[in-house]
Amino acid sequence: MLSEVIARVELLIVVIAHFVLTRFTVHSRFWNSQAWTGVREEWFPKMRAKVRTIGNIRQMLSDGYEGNKAFALPVIAEKPWLVLPHSCIPELLAKSDSEIDMKIIHEEQLMHEYTTGSLGRHVVDVPIQYDILLRQVNRKLPLLISAFNEELDKSFCHYWGTDTSYSEVNLSETCEKIVTQALNRIFAGKEICRDEGFLEHSRLYSEGVGRNAIMLDVLQWIIEESFARNDPKELDPRMITQRLLALNFVAIDTTHMSMAHTILDLYRSPNSDDFLVGLREECERVLQANGGQWTKSGLDDLVCVDSTIRESMRYSDLGYISLTRMVVDPKGTQFNANGTNSSSPLSVPPGIRICVPAHAIHRDAALYPSPYEFQAFRFSKAREKYRGTQTELSEPKVSIVTTTDKFLPFGHGRHACPGRFFAAQQMKLMLAYLVQNYDVEKLSTKIQNKIMVGTTKPDASLKIKVKRRKVNTMSAASKLSLITKLHRAHTAPLPILGRPVTQKRDCKPSLSSVNTRRKCRQLLAS
Repeated sequence: MLSEVIARVELLIVVIAHFVLTRFTVHSRFWNSQAWTGVREEWFPKMRAKVRTIGNIRQMLSDGYEGNKAFALPVIAEKPWLVLPHSCIPELLAKSDSEIDMKIIHEEQLMHEYTTGSLGRHVVDVPIQYDILLRQVNRKLPLLISAFNEELDKSFCHYWGTDTSYSEVNLSETCEKIVTQALNRIFAGKEICRDEGFLEHSRLYSEGVGRNAIMLDVLQWIIEESFARNDPKELDPRMITQRLLALNFVAIDTTHMSMAHTILDLYRSPNSDDFLVGLREECERVLQANGGQWTKSGLDDLVCVDSTIRESMRYSDLGYISLTRMVVDPKGTQFNANGTNSSSPLSVPPGIRICVPAHAIHRDAALYPSPYEFQAFRFSKAREKYRGTQTELSEPKVSIVTTTDKFLPFGHGRHACPGRFFAAQQMKLMLAYLVQNYDVEKLSTKIQNKIMVGTTKPDASLKIKVKRRKVNTMSAASKLSLITKLHRAHTAPLPILGRPVTQKRDCKPSLSSVNTRRKCRQLLAS
């Protein structure tokens, strides 16, 4: 009898504690004062709204967006988000990292302590791999074109075949493998990027490191940066390979899904035939103007290719929310987010997660005419109209890498994705290669993406029919590869990392650098 009384008292205490915590804490009072999207008058309304975000998050964001003020977004298995209106983006970007922080949000989502261990924790705290993206990769983009295009040719031929009659391939799977192989030609080198075991078992991570004839790979730059810091911890091969894995993680998944979306959007569009005529004409014209080789200036002239990818990133956005931050200032922060009819600011306490509704912004008819229609040349029409005129020179160019308050796949402001220039170059090369060398059977307009809680992905089981085009006996990439080999046979290698390199290779990598590469290769191979 006594034990039953004690049990009931304990239960009563728990119920009272829950009531107090949900009614009187700072966070609870804040959330109770907000408008919630997707919450209906029913039993357990917020809990059921969280479940609905699994497949209905886009509609919930659109419904909340129409109010033009901040609203709460319930998310299953997570804390809610405070979603700010489009008008608050300048305010959000103007706030310092000591007031609202982006890094802490990424750490919460990836949980580095559990997914990558102590080494991964250091890679996040001292992210020199992203410094390399800014200082090395972005500056040397023209030098990467030849190697990447050569790998595209090999990977497309391998995974999509060279048969001139239609055959079925899995869209998502083959895109992932092609992107993994081509990107790791830059990240790890020629040997490992073609290793079948590596591609099969670890598409999102580099399983090894290989030597390129001219050391033109990101791994070498990571090693040299580690030596330059003269920190024993940075010279650990495990630390170096962890940094390479981090680059693979952020680059491959988003790039392959963006390309799969682009292919899907392009070939299921009712206007796909017209789009393909324009894309192929542009590729042939630009390639001819550049002597049959892809160059940096030539890629910049692919305005229709660029527009097609950018439009797909708007139309089939990978993430439904963007500019994610957490309020970290102990005093909280404020936003003018209470609607146009209110002059009082919204006070947000510390610990609240904030974002903007990227999907709803990308589908706003006031920002994009016919927002629910895929218009491949939406962003290239103006540039094509004034091509070669003085107006073209005075108009600001809008490309994949251009971030604005209405185009948010790469974020916006000072924390915009530093790797977007590298990713854009690779995606343009990939789409140009595809439309020049392959036909894809037109897809049904009824094909839909798979909607997850915070993202959208192509159906993993979707198969498409492809065939090699009978346009050229030798692809442009193969011609470029041959020209490059002939050029290297008669001239000295290009200088890398600012060091003159002769045919005798007087400036060889140091013995310690070579040993470090060998240890990294052995570590990942095991």
